Amino acid sequence: MDDERTRSTLRNQRNWSNLRGEGERTMKACVRHWKIHYGGFWHHFLDFRRLPIARLHWGYDSIVELVRQPEAIVRRNTWEGIIEGAGGAQPVLVREITFGLEEIFNRAKGKLLWQHYNLVFYNCEHFANECLTGRRRSRQVRQRSMQAFTSVFSGAAGLSLTQMNEWTMSLASLAVFSGLLSFLCAAAFVNFVIRSTMAMHRLERIKANKGQEDKPLVNSVVA
Repeated sequence: MDDERTRSTLRNQRNWSNLRGEGERTMKACVRHWKIHYGGFWHHFLDFRRLPIARLHWGYDSIVELVRQPEAIVRRNTWEGIIEGAGGAQPVLVREITFGLEEIFNRAKGKLLWQHYNLVFYNCEHFANECLTGRRRSRQVRQRSMQAFTSVFSGAAGLSLTQMNEWTMSLASLAVFSGLLSFLCAAAFVNFVIRSTMAMHRLERIKANKGQEDKPLVNSVVA
């Protein structure tokens, strides 16, 4: 047991030394959001290795992810474990957060061992964004949904992808033209109303002045 603990400590120190790069003093506390290509899709996970409170609680196993195999669960992992699970692929940095770190840590810690996964409504990207921002969002799902909608619609209409793009651009151009035409019509109508109102006011003033100058003649005509 002591030997295993010693090996684990040395491994953690070596890995942390590799992570430091220019030195631990130059590192700033942050949480990193990564993605790695895994089985035909992007797997998202959170990296807490640069957060002191996470290292205090979790040590070097400060990677938090939501997985669906072999069972759906939020778990901790290592950087090497992530790369090994993806067959050696290299992670891509999505963003680095330097504020609200304790709240992010508490969200992730509260989700540990949580067993829920849904490819459309709650996947690994939903989980990462929920921990970072409090909102469940997945750009990957939105993109796939839009692609599926485009494919189904173009197939139903008997259009190729190129024709679909051309048709979409035509609709966009038509929408812009319609909007411009509506704006011009509205401007012309407003101008007509203003001019008509001004003309009516001038006519009323002329009638009023004429009535005061030739009041008997107006009375005879009315009689």
